[in-house]
Amino acid sequence: MSSGGSGKVLVIIESIILAVVLAAVVVMTPIRIANKKRIENRASSESEESENTKDLKKTKEAEDKSDTDSNKNKEADKVSQAAISKAASMSDEDKVAEIMCITPEQLTNVKVVVASGDTTKKAVDKYPVGALCYTKQNIEDDTQAAAMFGDLQKIMKEKSGVNAFIIYNQAEGENADTKKLYSLGVNAMVLSAGDALKDKSKAVSSLEGLDENDDKMYVLSDTDKNHAIRIEKVSGGADGIEAVNAGASMLYMPDDFTDTYNKVLSAVKDKTISENRLNDAVAHVLSAKGL
Repeated sequence: MSSGGSGKVLVIIESIILAVVLAAVVVMTPIRIANKKRIENRASSESEESENTKDLKKTKEAEDKSDTDSNKNKEADKVSQAAISKAASMSDEDKVAEIMCITPEQLTNVKVVVASGDTTKKAVDKYPVGALCYTKQNIEDDTQAAAMFGDLQKIMKEKSGVNAFIIYNQAEGENADTKKLYSLGVNAMVLSAGDALKDKSKAVSSLEGLDENDDKMYVLSDTDKNHAIRIEKVSGGADGIEAVNAGASMLYMPDDFTDTYNKVLSAVKDKTISENRLNDAVAHVLSAKGL
């Protein structure tokens, strides 16, 4: 074969090889692209699955924690179904009164209260407060004190079906006979609003009592510690509303009772304090009273 013929054959062979290579490239390119996309999709899917797994795990952990916290709260509070039902059935006016802890003088507008009679009854008909705070000025002797506390509870039971908490504020330097006061009808002892709030060591907590929790918070609990309610010292309506929304069950010794009462009631009416939050506070108080 001549050299010219050989050259033509080589050119043909090279052309065939080039055509095969180009065909292979054309065929393989989509396959490589498809494989690349499959790899990317699988990686993305695995990443999404990993994130979803993490999210599910976080959600489950949050739910478990919520359930645990809820169970702990239920164990600590032990709010009775009777108290929950009673709270739900009460008027907004009576609910707000139930979470108030004031002096008998604030309730009746009498200079010094030493008895629970018609004036107290009229005041309770309007404001069936949850707790009243007495001091030594209200106590003349054992017979008078027992009658005053006993008559108060009769009035309260007739009005709302439950007793009031009777709290005795022991003055600075006073050495009150705690056991005797309990026997006369007192439910809880505390040194005094101002002093006890400043000095934890001065707060009395025997039998049923008030324990200071921080600068303006007390905890009232029964002997078995089954029913604990937060009682917050407030000056007026604004911090009373804030205290209720923050979880307080009772408002302790506001400077102006009627103004605080009216502002808290207005907050309930306009939903600044939710019905559920108020019902919860009232139910805690009622349950602590043994309902």
